Amino acid sequence: IVRPHPGRHSLSQTLSITSALKTLGVADTTRDVRKALVINKVLVDGKRINSYRAPVGLYDRLTVNDTHHRIILDDHGRLIITPSTNEVKPARIQGKHSITGGKTQLTFSDGRTIITDKKVTVGSTALYNPQKPSEFKEVTLSEGTGVLLIKGKHAGLRGTFTGFKGTLVEVKTNNETLLTTKQNAFALPEDYTP
Repeated sequence: IVRPHPGRHSLSQTLSITSALKTLGVADTTRDVRKALVINKVLVDGKRINSYRAPVGLYDRLTVNDTHHRIILDDHGRLIITPSTNEVKPARIQGKHSITGGKTQLTFSDGRTIITDKKVTVGSTALYNPQKPSEFKEVTLSEGTGVLLIKGKHAGLRGTFTGFKGTLVEVKTNNETLLTTKQNAFALPEDYTP
C-alpha cells in the first residue's frame, strides 16, 4: 500500500491514486500505475494527476479515460470507489473570512477556497461543480436534512437530522437515534446520489 502525499483531505479520509487505480483494475503494480498515469488520462475533480502518491479523498471524482468514479464511505466507514454520473461534489464549509470589498472567502473541507457574496454558515455543506465552484448550493443542518456520519464509531451511516441536544447533533437512522458531534455529521440532501 502506497501512503499518499499530504493533501487537501485528512489522512483518514484519503487513498493514494495508486491504491485507487489498483482497486479499479487499471493496474496491478505500482510500476503499472506510473505507466498508466503517463498513458491514460487520469483526473481528480477535473485536474490531471501525475504523481503515483497523489491523494484522492472523500467525495472526490476520479476519472480514468472518460469513466467516472466517486470516493465515498461504505456502511462501515471505509473508503470505497463507486461509479458516478453526478458532477456535483459536496464539501463542508470549514471556515469563512471577510475580505476587502465586502466579500467573504470560504474554505471547504477539500482544501478549495472561493470568494463569494453569499451569506453562509460554517459547518454546512456546499454542493458545487469543481469547474464552477462559485456557483454552489448550501445545505444546512435543519430538521429533516439528510446526514452522513463521516467519523467516529458510526462512520458511514446515513440518517436524518432531528435536532441539537446541547452541543451534540441528534441523527435518526433506520433503527436507532444517535448522538454525535457536529464535526462528525456531514449534511447532505436526502436525494443526493454520488
